[in-house]
Amino acid sequence: MNGAMPARARGLRGWVAAAVVGAWYAGTILLTRLWPRRRRPRPPSGCAVVVGTFHNLGWYLSHMAPLSRAGLREIVVVSDGELPALPGVRHEPPPAWLATAVGRTLAKFVWTVTIGRRTRADVFIGFHVIPNGTIALAAARLTGGRSCYQMTGGPIELIGGGYQATENQVLGRLRAPSRMLERLALAVTGAFDLVVVRGTSARRFVSDRTSAHDVAVIPGSVDLARIAAPPAHRRYDLIFVGRLAPTKQPLQFLDIAAAVRRILPAVRACIVGGGPMMDAVEARIAELGLQSCVEVTGTVPNALPSLLSARVFILTSRSEGLSIAMAEAMICGAVPVVADVGDLGDLVTEGETGFLIEPGNIAMYAERAAAILQDPGRWTRMSEAAARRAREYNGLEHVSQLWRARLGALGAAETPPAAALAASDPPLAAKEQDGR
Repeated sequence: MNGAMPARARGLRGWVAAAVVGAWYAGTILLTRLWPRRRRPRPPSGCAVVVGTFHNLGWYLSHMAPLSRAGLREIVVVSDGELPALPGVRHEPPPAWLATAVGRTLAKFVWTVTIGRRTRADVFIGFHVIPNGTIALAAARLTGGRSCYQMTGGPIELIGGGYQATENQVLGRLRAPSRMLERLALAVTGAFDLVVVRGTSARRFVSDRTSAHDVAVIPGSVDLARIAAPPAHRRYDLIFVGRLAPTKQPLQFLDIAAAVRRILPAVRACIVGGGPMMDAVEARIAELGLQSCVEVTGTVPNALPSLLSARVFILTSRSEGLSIAMAEAMICGAVPVVADVGDLGDLVTEGETGFLIEPGNIAMYAERAAAILQDPGRWTRMSEAAARRAREYNGLEHVSQLWRARLGALGAAETPPAAALAASDPPLAAKEQDGR
């Protein structure tokens, strides 16, 4: 069988996963009916409990750093593994004995409720709808706090029950779309006090399809203080930054590099990242004869030096929320040529700050990238515009203020002026009017 799982086994695994996900959603909905929202008659504690699974430390800092500056007294993170220190943030992984007794997921739920009661937490924040979002929702109802779901992956976490969210450890086991699971997922989403999305199309989806009380656009942040001045000479013409996994489609990047090389024989490209497709990436490089012009760094602790050395950022993902790697690339001055998916259009204005490409259109990717590389004046104008746009939208201080406004509205942080809450998504109104 060469290690492949038989079709019958794959089908059985999918059915089991669907049953587990459906039962989990149904149980969460039942709990919210038994424990409706209630306001505790006491002053706010200024404490938040965050539930998540963080495989990428850069991603963790992107989302947790603005929360740490959003006016909370304390944030407790319930997550496995080691996490970097942040001011006002404490890491409380579930005890090993508890995980052994009831399993990792139930241990995370029990520990979240325990920490929430101990700290009298005002708000529980979960990354991804299942299991962390539902854990945050259930814990909030049981303790009288408020709940927030961070939809970091975009609507694919909900559409069809989440079967396209292949990087989610739970939803990735689903084999086909399910209307029943989608209805359950939408019902659960509507039970949150706050749903945080990464862009305008995701906000529109949640607002139209669920009964969520408040839907806010809050992107991931980039600490501008970490961005050094770019070098006088940029080493790479094309760069890909991301996990080497099917959803990111890194082989398409190599096809694009090969197409650009036919136009510009001296092109230099770089792949920053590691993952399960590393062998496939190396094989495609050999197949296309790109060994002399493509560098593969593997996983690195900091991609910024590579981004500062790149002229064009390529993103070929099947789906995205609002890519932090793209925002970092733009701030570093790399012009984005990216798939027109998710909310990438909130940052990329066609022909001004970058280009949006029909997913999978290798020829169009190559044509746009080569055109920029062949015109230094145009590249400079677009590079400066891209950096300016991403600094305004994803800068750490700006994102921190968006969080302060929303948490203040929930009664979990220092309450902001009404004008701050009303202006919490300032750049987005024009996008929505344009139908973006």
